[in-house]
Amino acid sequence: MRKAELTEEQLKQIVLARVRTIPRDERVSLGNDDYSSEELISHVENGDEVGKELVGMHWKYMQDIAKGALYDNE
Repeated sequence: MRKAELTEEQLKQIVLARVRTIPRDERVSLGNDDYSSEELISHVENGDEVGKELVGMHWKYMQDIAKGALYDNE
């Protein structure tokens, strides 16, 4: 799957679905800051800098999974 095959909105919805699986009492570190799942959801929905960074990170992660880059292929 290439990014060109997904709209920005589709990618955003995938990221929101993944973030919603984070337990409410967990914090996620991005850069020097920690965020709750609710805060991350808000950032992604608003499309601000933090939200865009998170979407980009998830997109890279999904690409790596598709390529098998996260697994030991030996």
